[in-house]
Amino acid sequence: MSSGTVRSRLLGLAPVLGVLLFFVVTGLRGLDFGRHWDEDIQRRAVMRAVTRDTLLPGFYKYPSVSFALSVAAATPEIVARTHATDEGLSTVLQTDTDAVVKHVQSEAYKLRARTLFLLASALSVLWIALAARASGTTWLGALFAASLLGGSWELAYHARWIAPDTVMVQFTALCLAALLAARSSPRTAAFCCVAALAAGLAAGTKYPGGLLLLAVLPASVHCAAREGRSLVRAGVGSLLLFALAYLASTPGTLLEPRLFLNDLAYEAAHYAKGHWGFTVEPGIDHLSRAIRYLGVELFSDYAPLAVFTSLLALVGAVHAWRESKPLFALLVLLPLVYLLFVGTKRVLFVRNLLFLAPFMALLATRGAGLIARSLPYRAAVAFSVLLALGWTANAWTLMQAADEIRERGPAELGRSLADHLDRHPDRRYHLTKGALRCLAEAGLEAPENARFPETEANAIACLPDDLRGHLMWPANVPDRLLAAIGPRSVNYGWYTTWDEPWIAVVEPDFADWVRDVRWHAEEPTPGSNAAQH
Repeated sequence: MSSGTVRSRLLGLAPVLGVLLFFVVTGLRGLDFGRHWDEDIQRRAVMRAVTRDTLLPGFYKYPSVSFALSVAAATPEIVARTHATDEGLSTVLQTDTDAVVKHVQSEAYKLRARTLFLLASALSVLWIALAARASGTTWLGALFAASLLGGSWELAYHARWIAPDTVMVQFTALCLAALLAARSSPRTAAFCCVAALAAGLAAGTKYPGGLLLLAVLPASVHCAAREGRSLVRAGVGSLLLFALAYLASTPGTLLEPRLFLNDLAYEAAHYAKGHWGFTVEPGIDHLSRAIRYLGVELFSDYAPLAVFTSLLALVGAVHAWRESKPLFALLVLLPLVYLLFVGTKRVLFVRNLLFLAPFMALLATRGAGLIARSLPYRAAVAFSVLLALGWTANAWTLMQAADEIRERGPAELGRSLADHLDRHPDRRYHLTKGALRCLAEAGLEAPENARFPETEANAIACLPDDLRGHLMWPANVPDRLLAAIGPRSVNYGWYTTWDEPWIAVVEPDFADWVRDVRWHAEEPTPGSNAAQH
């Protein structure tokens, strides 16, 4: 490789790394967002491992990549609290488990673990750029693909969680990059091996990531046929590498098989039965909500920009069909299989849909490239500027969201509520006790349009717990909220059960539904397994 080629690649990669750095910096600024439902799951697994002196989590509702990251966050403390003692003729390492457990329960550990999950998730920005480049786009196109993931508020706030979803996204993006590179590189076997390992780690992060094997096996066999290698050896080799990566990340599959199978059966029953406010009807109801999220919210907090990006992805899908049927199968059919699979469930957590983000980003990049090439030069430049402005708007959202998280509190909620009330003088608001407390914390009183009894109001502003325990609210209802007031640490329309305080502005009939609706199980209590997502 010539020095000029290396220099060109480094120059092309530099802005991609800039997007990655921006994603990390804004993520770190908003890292201390408060409580998250799943964090105690990983904490308990780490504490169990420390106290029992084992490297197994004893928990397989998720596979174990998240556990490994959580242990890594505790490793400095484990090392610092471990010392050698002489026992007879041998030296034994002993760990002050009480001190380590206390550390795992601390805020410092929580923020360190969130940092590791954020950094792991941020790699998706790099992998998707390399995937776009491997698919034949220019470095400018690769930058656009990186900006789609690196500027997505949905991906950004999920990446702060001690949860597996966005970590699986980066393994998915890595797998796609390797598969696309195998199409044109002389080192096809090596890239197919990387794809198999990445797919295995994706499955070791969340079990549905194993669907990537449906792309890895055909690609490995196809590349072997093209080069005259043994098809059986290529297919079996990829399958073994996939299994090796998965079992290395989740050894409890073999070492604790009964517990593993019990947890797997629990999750299957859980998604078949429902999960309180996240319960949906399988089929059309589930799929319509999922498509709305993917099409209107995934790539931008600004709905027109998100819809525009989704339309670019549709253009890219048509282009992929015309260019190559195997490429279409990889970028369109595989994500459709995943979407149909999750659509058969009675539970909708939109974070499960993030798996589709790398596929949609690549399709949107191809769609944007096709449109740009079909335009006259000046129009193409204007189109590129429009895309750049879109990313700038998304970047502004990420910066604002991080600042809002840092400034959160009851007084800030009160000021935001007062601003909302001032902007809608024609509405008749009823404020619940929690909303009034927030105004009082800000040193404010309710304005005239917010002093109506509930029977005369056409809008109710409330803390979720004012109507009903927040964990029991209906979720996935973005169109039923007149407004969601609070720091943008999460998309409240889809996660109404968020543990941190926020103010919902709803119509009276929706408030009545929230109070009266009954789910399939007893109400969970905060901190219980039932309350976890």
